[in-house]
This record gives sequence, C-alpha cells and structure tokens, in this order.
Amino acid sequence: MRARAIIAGGVALAALGCAAHRRGEAGPEELAQRRQLSQRAQRAIDAKDWPAATAELSSLIAEAPRSAEARHRLGTVEAAQGRWAPAREEFARAVELDPEYVDALVGQAEAEAHLGRPAEALGLLDQALDIEPRRAAAHLARGGALEALNRPVDASAAYFRALEQEPDSAPATLAVARLQLARHQDDQALARLDRLVERTPEDPEARRQRGRAHLALRHARPAVEDLQAAARALPDRPDILVDLAEALAADRRQPAALQAAERALALDPGSAAAQDLSRRLRR
Repeated sequence: MRARAIIAGGVALAALGCAAHRRGEAGPEELAQRRQLSQRAQRAIDAKDWPAATAELSSLIAEAPRSAEARHRLGTVEAAQGRWAPAREEFARAVELDPEYVDALVGQAEAEAHLGRPAEALGLLDQALDIEPRRAAAHLARGGALEALNRPVDASAAYFRALEQEPDSAPATLAVARLQLARHQDDQALARLDRLVERTPEDPEARRQRGRAHLALRHARPAVEDLQAAARALPDRPDILVDLAEALAADRRQPAALQAAERALALDPGSAAAQDLSRRLRR
C-alpha cells in the first residue's frame, strides 16, 4: 500500500523521475523541466489560481504522460472549481495508470457522488478501502455515498470509522452530529458539536449545526448566537438564514425573524422552507 500526497501537501516527482531516468526515458534536463512545472503548478494551486494551475499541470502531463500523480493533481484542481465531470475523467486516468492509487480512487468516487452516481462512488470507495482499510477520507466519502443511497445507519457507521482513524476530523464530526439531529439525538449531537466548536470556533458549519442542536433543545438564545455567527460567515446561504429565522422566532424576535426569512427568499425564491416560514411569521 502506498499513501499519496493530496493537493494541499508537498508533491515530489523524484520517484517518477528516477525511475524514468533508469529506463532512459528522460534525461536531467527533462527531469528539471518537470520539477519546474510541478513547482509552478503548486504555487498556482496555493494561490487558488486555477487557470494557471491547469496550464502548468497540462504541460506536466505532456512531459510525463504516465504520471498518475499529475493526473490526480489536475483532477483535484477541477474538483476545486466544481467541475466534476472533467475531475472524474482525470481521476479515472490516474487510476488507470496506478490501480492502487487510493487518493485517486477517493477523488473519482467523490466526483461520481457529485454527479449523482452514489452507487458507482460506493464501489470505488470499497476498492480504496480494500487497498487501505484505515484511510479516513475513504470512510468519510463512503458515508456520504451511503447517505445518498438512503442508508443512514450504514452511513453513520462509516462516519464513525472515519473518526476512529482521525478523531479530530471536522467533516466526520459534522456528519455524525447531523445524523444524530435527524434521529432526534439532540443532546448527543450538542455535546459532540460543543467539542468541535471549541477546537474550530471560526468554522461556520460547526456553528450552524450547533445552532440547530440548541434550537432542537429549545435553547433559543444560544441558537441565535451560533446561527448569527454562521450567517455572517456565509451570508449567501439561504438554509442558514432559514435556521436563523426559526431561532429568532423562538427567541420571540419576530421582526428580525421575518427579516432573515425574507433574506433567505431573496437568495432562493423557490425555497419552500423560506416561503412557509415567511407566511407563518406574517400571521
């Protein structure tokens, strides 16, 4: 089993270059060129300059067409832009070049899930976990695929496996808490979210979910505080504004609640939750 660096980490092409040099496929100048392309690509990635990153990685692939690492990096750049179809193609090419490339399998699975193919995603994640059973990212993505397949109990088990490998994983913690709230295990969800917010107080999704837990437990004032923090950080999220409106209404702040509901409707006029809440608050 081999672990691979993800896009945010350092990327080394030394192994690829040394192997190619031994086979006589590339000399020192070609290897130096590949390293320069890789470094320029990483600088562009760090700056979130996606067009530049795409150009550099495309040049790198032209120089080293059998580099699964370069294909994986390009797939991750596509995914970062929400371009899931081309991301899937790049991840799939990486897997063709290296069938045991776990990060590429996980990336391809995430792309399949975003493209509405959770069953295909689940198959890819099972392959990844056969290769590397302790990979937290694969368990996390598997939970998402199982949720999409309406298997919440299995999804929860997958999220807990992710937490076994990475106890401080914020995405896995949020996923478990969200399912606990759906099952009305509000106290358990709140305890879990309290610990998460203590570790990551600036995480707006953690504040949003904790606000929902407080609201479910009829803690109106702390629910408002958390949801206001989430709405300030993510002002274009109508779902957060709907939650905030509910919390403000529970805190008997009707004008502010109606204002939040109207903001949600302005962002998403088709939101049934915002429409129903707005009508209710106007009565």
